[in-house]
Amino acid sequence: MLFAATVYSGDVYARTVVDRYVHRLAPELFRIKNLGSALQRAAFRQPDLLPIYGSSELDSSIGPYHAQEFFRTYPSGFQVFPVGTQGTTALIILQKLAAVGPDLRGKKLVLCVSPTLFRGDDRVRKNYYAGNFSRLQASELAFSSELTLAFKQEAARRMLEYPNTLENDAVLRLALSQLARGSLTSYGIYYAMFPFGKLQSWVLHLEDLWETLTYIEQQPDLDPAVLRRPAQLDWPSILVQAEHEAQLRADNNALGFENDYWDKYGREIVRQRNNGSDRKFIESLRDDSDWVDLQLLIRGIREWGAEPLLVSVPLKGTYYDYWGVSPRARQAYYQKLRSVVEPLDVTLVTFEGNDADPYFNVDDRSHPSQEGWAHYDQAIDNFYHGRLP
Repeated sequence: MLFAATVYSGDVYARTVVDRYVHRLAPELFRIKNLGSALQRAAFRQPDLLPIYGSSELDSSIGPYHAQEFFRTYPSGFQVFPVGTQGTTALIILQKLAAVGPDLRGKKLVLCVSPTLFRGDDRVRKNYYAGNFSRLQASELAFSSELTLAFKQEAARRMLEYPNTLENDAVLRLALSQLARGSLTSYGIYYAMFPFGKLQSWVLHLEDLWETLTYIEQQPDLDPAVLRRPAQLDWPSILVQAEHEAQLRADNNALGFENDYWDKYGREIVRQRNNGSDRKFIESLRDDSDWVDLQLLIRGIREWGAEPLLVSVPLKGTYYDYWGVSPRARQAYYQKLRSVVEPLDVTLVTFEGNDADPYFNVDDRSHPSQEGWAHYDQAIDNFYHGRLP
């Protein structure tokens, strides 16, 4: 009883500290925030924080219109809470949200998707998955009490496609394999080990909570107070200013790549003229694994009772024309995305009307420019305030 009381008191104290500093840490990106759960759960408990999950777009092309900078001073009453880094996939985001669990119910969140998410080769996909894998988050998914058994079975089968991430966790590996097998016997084994899985998740949760607390305490100058500067957002003017900023950053080439990127990769890009084709592009969209993961992610969010907004950066039409992929072929991506998402009754913004805009993306890897982020900001602001259809 004394041990339980001590642990409980420590847990309450750590949560109190995390809740106190979560607004200050909201716009920042760092390891424990990405791979843990304490800060993410705290963020969903705050009505003026809007979690946004994505990949490399969250830590690239940082500038005044990037969401974490644009909303940093709460101009319209909220700040974004970005979670993710390079190579974060839909299956990884599903595990992150599983670690949030019941705190998701009734809450809003934003998911960033991009064409490159669905066109990677298997080797690259496995490397990215392993680099973003978290035992805590995976365990929370495997032993979730909120998700249906059928859903966990589908997720387990996908997670077992990456066996290297399970080598050092016998409990998680066994649970996933029994879930994936799907027989009465395997279900019996899964439920028999369920208490042990919950105990392991609890221990990992405590480790994460105290690691987060240590991160905060190691920064003695960290001030929990945040600057709040309400402002009237004039979106037409903001979008014009952001477009001008994007043009200034990409004025040394005709394809609209940011100058630094063009200086580094321009010669290689010049050699790519007509190297692509409509046929190859459309075939690249037929790999079902990433689309299945996106469907799983959205279904999981629905089972948790949360409300997501999906924003997808458009293809960089000027580059794709140069590369040899026509506007007609590019429509296959937007149509495929809609066909996957719309049956799940989720708000989707594709920005496909900006496909021919040379300045919406900074590169051929689907990273929004300052102009692109300004369009994201408007959609995010409208979503938070309930103004999207």
